[in-house]
Amino acid sequence: MFPFDKHVNDAVHKIGGRHRAHCHGNSGEFLERFADMGIDGVEPLEPPPYGDNILADAKKRVGDRMLLSGNIISQAFYLDSFKVEDVRPLVKQAIKDGAPGGGFTLKTTGGAVGNGKTREQAIKNIECNLALIEAWRELGNY
Repeated sequence: MFPFDKHVNDAVHKIGGRHRAHCHGNSGEFLERFADMGIDGVEPLEPPPYGDNILADAKKRVGDRMLLSGNIISQAFYLDSFKVEDVRPLVKQAIKDGAPGGGFTLKTTGGAVGNGKTREQAIKNIECNLALIEAWRELGNY
């Protein structure tokens, strides 16, 4: 598929377009290939245990070649073991690892609200997203 995808991405670039790939799970081992085939950005960069992307490593490997987006594990927002106060340290670390030099957009790794099974879980998911926004507004300027 690489030659075909490279050809398509080259054609997209030729007319001024960009290609951002969306792939969940273990995509870390493919980041260099994505960049080589002309993908301009990748999301959601799921960290363990949901994927294999360590943002600081991804930034070193391909951060100068493609936009990196995501890394906030919203799949965990509905879990009893995850607390709203756990969001801020994740945001802080993602900004620390992804922001230097640009080329990073902070976002969740999945559909947070839809993961809840109960009303209480849905409310907690919303609270976690609000905590993300608050932390981003405080810590996200660089």
